[in-house]
Amino acid sequence: MSAYVPAVARVLVLHDGRREAGLEVVAARELPDGNTIQSGAITDDEGIATIPKLYPGTWRFAVSDAGGAWESPIPGEHLLGPGDDVELRADVRTAAGRVVVVDENGEPVRRHRLDMRLSYVIHGVTTDSEGGLDLTLCTGEHTLTDRDGRSCTLEWTESGPTTEKVVLVER
Repeated sequence: MSAYVPAVARVLVLHDGRREAGLEVVAARELPDGNTIQSGAITDDEGIATIPKLYPGTWRFAVSDAGGAWESPIPGEHLLGPGDDVELRADVRTAAGRVVVVDENGEPVRRHRLDMRLSYVIHGVTTDSEGGLDLTLCTGEHTLTDRDGRSCTLEWTESGPTTEKVVLVER
């Protein structure tokens, strides 16, 4: 029987080009039985999160704000061996913006709860009295769903949303 020798991951996070304390870095590994194990750490004043005691195997990493409002996966899968000490870098870009959620008739969907699935959590948001959402998100595509089975997709760039309105439609 061999002894367990953990790997360590040190992740430097640059958020909009600067090091930032208080961001969460999560490592996730899928097990053969389909379950997922996770471990995480918060970035220090230098923007570095150190995640100790990772089992050898293939891990995926993601960075999020402490409140879980946005999340950015670190590209690729990372194979960690016994005793490895790996350094990763995440360049995260976020932008603030506003979108109005409308129904198929073009009417604003007011004060309506929507869920946005991030890699590891579901973040709930509620439209305001005008059907609007003020969001800070990473660049890329984001899907919002409601409990009635409707959804809409947001495209987000470094300057914010690509459209002012999104249509909530049946899936």
